[in-house]
Formats: sequence, structure tokens, C-alpha cells
Amino acid sequence: MRWMILAAALLGASGLGAQQTTVPPGANLSDAQRMLETRADLEALLGELRSTAASTAYSESLRARARDEASLIETRLLEGDFRTGDRIFLSVALQGETWLADTLEVDPGPSVYVDPIGGVSLEGLLRSELRGHLQSELERFLRDPMIRAADPTIRLAFVGVTEQGEVYLPAITRIGTAISGQAPTADFEGIEIYRMGELLWDAEAVAQARQQGRTLDQMSLQAGDEIRIPQRAEPRDWVTWLQVGIGLVTTLSIILWRF
Repeated sequence: MRWMILAAALLGASGLGAQQTTVPPGANLSDAQRMLETRADLEALLGELRSTAASTAYSESLRARARDEASLIETRLLEGDFRTGDRIFLSVALQGETWLADTLEVDPGPSVYVDPIGGVSLEGLLRSELRGHLQSELERFLRDPMIRAADPTIRLAFVGVTEQGEVYLPAITRIGTAISGQAPTADFEGIEIYRMGELLWDAEAVAQARQQGRTLDQMSLQAGDEIRIPQRAEPRDWVTWLQVGIGLVTTLSIILWRF
């Protein structure tokens, strides 16, 4: 069933179910491919979001969220998913033997250099279209190439409880797994995502996306997006000792009552 964050919020849909969170490069390739949003998927979702945004049957907050997500999808459909600094794990075989197995970095354009055929444009390309596009480009120079893996990763910045810096994560990674892996002590209810200093996903939307198992690709994240993770509040020392004292008093009261 086509999953959508607004429908889930309104109808209580469960989301992606038991799909795998990440797929190692070259493994379970068909599953990884199915977890990426296709152009048809995005166009259908865009229509639903526009309908929700225009309907007075929904609250203004849901309509605003629909407008915001529709804008993200419009950008993806127009400009594609790839940005400078993204990485792609590409594995290609010729006549059953490995011809290429390398991690390629996306250059300005965007494009990617595949030795020895040269630069390949990724302009306007969605992640789900990458494998087919590379297959067509390789067939121009090679006889019967077989792509074993064409796995896109996204360059994301994590700021907060983890060391500030950028990491590369597979596009099919679930947002909850991405956050837990980088910041296990995070305040999971206060996480926000920013793009170029502007709020992209507020804490409520991120929490909902975590609960429903959305992937980085399904959240329309792109290179350079910043995930801000607040520290989970720790109890102060006096609170801890107060809790210990209450526990001791309770225990002593039970003992005295028995005697």
C-alpha cells in the first residue's frame, strides 16, 4: 500500500512494515531498489499532497505540512536527487567477472566519473533511476555489462550529542536507525532537520517519521541537510538522591509494617 505521512497521521497507517533498514553494498539489490521512490511514486504522492493542502477537511497544521512536503517533492522531480559530495557504490561485472567495484563521489553538475568511460551526468536523476541510467551509459562502451550494485548514499550533517561532522548513509536507511546509530543518548522527541539554515522537518514530523519507519529517501533528504539532535535531559544529582531516599523509606516502611 502506498505510504504517505499525512495519510498515516490521519488514518493511523502503519507504514513500511518489516522492510530492511539498510542493505549492504551489492546485497539484496532488488530489495534496495524497491525501497527507493520512483518518479511515478513521487508524482502520485504529489497529487495526494496537493489535494490535502487544498482541502478544508483537514486542520491548518496538516495542510501546511502537506504544502511543505509537496514543495520538497516538486524540487526532487525537477532537479533530481544527486548533489555534489554524495557517494555511489558501483559494482559492475563483465562476462561474470568483476570489472569495477568502487565508491564514486558525485562531482559538480552533478555527474560521476566512471573510469574508463568518463563522466556520466546525473542531472535531474532520482536515486531510483540511477541503476537504469548507468546501465544505459555503460552499454554505450561495453558489451553486456551487468550492474551488481548501484547504491546511493547521502552526505548528512549530525549536530548535537554526537561529534559535529558529516557522515554518509545509504539512502534506504530508516531515519530512526540513522539517528540511533549516530546518537544513542539523543532526546528522540526533539530532533529537527534543517536545510541551509531553514527548518525542513520539525520535531513532530521527525518523531512521526521515526515511528512509521520512513527512510532518508522517502523524507526527500539531500546532501548537506543537517540533523540537529538535542541531548536527553539527565536527572540532577539531588533528584537522584531524592529518588534513592524515597526508595529506602518505602522499603523500611514495608519491613516495619510486617513486624
